[in-house]
Amino acid sequence: MEIKVIRSDDEISHVSLVGRMDHNGATEIEQAFVAATAGRQKPTVVELGEVTFIVSLGIRVLLGAAKSLSANGHKIALVNSQPLVAETLRLAKLDDIFVLTNDVDDAIEQISESAG
Repeated sequence: MEIKVIRSDDEISHVSLVGRMDHNGATEIEQAFVAATAGRQKPTVVELGEVTFIVSLGIRVLLGAAKSLSANGHKIALVNSQPLVAETLRLAKLDDIFVLTNDVDDAIEQISESAG
């Protein structure tokens, strides 16, 4: 599992995750993910287009960041989820917690509304 920081400025955090968010993958990137997202306390975009699989521990990592960001009035968007991952997120009712979209610009627009 790998995390790539795409944007990290005064307005937004934007990261991309790559690999399988199984137990090992989620554990491997958890600290770096939290630092790059919740640790910055900015509206956040997380690209999941290269995440091929997600389990409950991976969902917990995402939820932890969302909870921290939400407590400070920020939103988090999950973008470009592959079909299996998108279905898992929908079944877990995470569309109530995260902005789910397939367009990065749309995600940035939606999460930035909370920062204004």
